[in-house]
Amino acid sequence: MVGCAAYAGDVYSSAAKKIVERYENAGTIELLGIIADKPEAAQGYDAPIVDKSKMDPDSLDAVILLAQDRKRVRRMEQSLMDAGFPYERIVPVSVMNLAGFDFGIYRELRLHTPTIFAMDCMGGLIYHYLDLKFMSPMIKLGFRDQDYLRLLQDPKRYIGADLSFVGYDSKTYPGLCTIVAACEDISIFFGHYSSYEEGEKKWNQRKKRVDWDNLVVLNNNDNEDMVRQFAALPYERKACFTRAKIEGPGIVQKQTAEMLNLKGALLQNAVSNLLFTDNAEFNMFRFLAGEER
Repeated sequence: MVGCAAYAGDVYSSAAKKIVERYENAGTIELLGIIADKPEAAQGYDAPIVDKSKMDPDSLDAVILLAQDRKRVRRMEQSLMDAGFPYERIVPVSVMNLAGFDFGIYRELRLHTPTIFAMDCMGGLIYHYLDLKFMSPMIKLGFRDQDYLRLLQDPKRYIGADLSFVGYDSKTYPGLCTIVAACEDISIFFGHYSSYEEGEKKWNQRKKRVDWDNLVVLNNNDNEDMVRQFAALPYERKACFTRAKIEGPGIVQKQTAEMLNLKGALLQNAVSNLLFTDNAEFNMFRFLAGEER
């Protein structure tokens, strides 16, 4: 059983309380205290209200943040760390609502966050949902299928190369005029940046965080040839989400209709489906931690 405190901050959340109660009823956690900046934020909990400055952080396995707004989560997280609580033991309650969550594995992911390579926004969305630091330059951008595979064949060369501005593209992603950069002989599409300079700055900042000893490589493609090329790549942790009826290392069959198209407007729904739906064949937490596939 995991010994926890919960940090309610100054706002009561009935949704957060339900998630905590589910874990209590399952016998997974023991709630030892509620940290509350305002007493009304802790209403309805059986655990006593405690002062975080008087708690011994080493006496707790985890501190649950009872907030889901990202800005509030950041403020509360920083407040706990200022009081001496280790970053890796802080768990946003929203992460506990994801399929396959495990306190021990999540703690390891916070301690050793992998670098996720992805050909679209899937990696960034996973970092976002799991509330992990962005350890990859591949955030809010995309590649053409063949360019992404070419990058994966020699990633250190491409990640180490300088970018140059090419122009704008409105055909690759219909309905979106995208900033295009060249990285040697491949193109990078900065689909969610307001300028090339912003995209280049973020790419250069985040490529310094790449952990070459802790890589996770993702893809989503229904083209059998592309899937086979991806399966042949020499990565220990790789997953290609596909409808293609083939088997191979790292190939994961899409489970529902929402997973049929992982591009454009459906990408966030597809990632949500992947993270909120139990799948006996694939557990994202265990996969990221290197415990399966």
